[in-house]
Amino acid sequence: EGALNLPLGDMAALRAAASYVKHDGYMSDGTSDQDDLSLRLSLRLEPSDSVDITVVGDYFRGRGLGTGSTIISNNGGRFTLDDRVGLGDPRAQAVYASTYVFPAGNTLRGLPTNMQFVHNDNFGISATINVETSLGQLTFIPAYRNNDGASVTFSPGFYIAEQSSNDQFSAELRLASDDSARFGYILGAYYFDDAGDTPVFNTNSQYNASFQSFDYSSQSYAGFARLNYNVTEDLTLTLGGRYTS
Repeated sequence: EGALNLPLGDMAALRAAASYVKHDGYMSDGTSDQDDLSLRLSLRLEPSDSVDITVVGDYFRGRGLGTGSTIISNNGGRFTLDDRVGLGDPRAQAVYASTYVFPAGNTLRGLPTNMQFVHNDNFGISATINVETSLGQLTFIPAYRNNDGASVTFSPGFYIAEQSSNDQFSAELRLASDDSARFGYILGAYYFDDAGDTPVFNTNSQYNASFQSFDYSSQSYAGFARLNYNVTEDLTLTLGGRYTS
């Protein structure tokens, strides 16, 4: 990991940060590994004494085989957690082949060893804009985030495949007075929009399978306020409220 701070004249500064983590799987079949890359770029602007702006963009990439698991039972189990025998290990496959399941009327089938993976990409951008006015500090915070992911895993002991994407947008606007004054306030509004699409969500527990696709969306609006009255230096009365739809 590393970071670099760069001044850009008297009114601006830039910060770049990055992190990379990679290791082999902790389980014997290669699962519980990690291959993650994170990037962040931040820009700070102060065009005047009464205005400051911060813009941040970030990106995350996740790869690998994903979370692994092992087979245990209440009486000590075929393997212990310390053995780290993954489900794709031939020793675990032999347990599956010898396990009888009544609803299926047969023993379990071994799990495929070359299908599990994780492929995630996420990015976002947000800003915080502060403006000092005669009524107090006016703050505006817009933000956007996108998530795209695909994975196949056997970590619960059965097959799960998912492919999904999600987009989120939010914005907050608030006005905050100086709390040191006799009468103070915070007034604000908030908006949130979320939409997602999951074209693939499949599960197969060998005797019960489900194949789904769906999308979803939600919107939220909110208004809030907080009023302060400093009766004395030691006593403050506060009234606050929020409404969300």
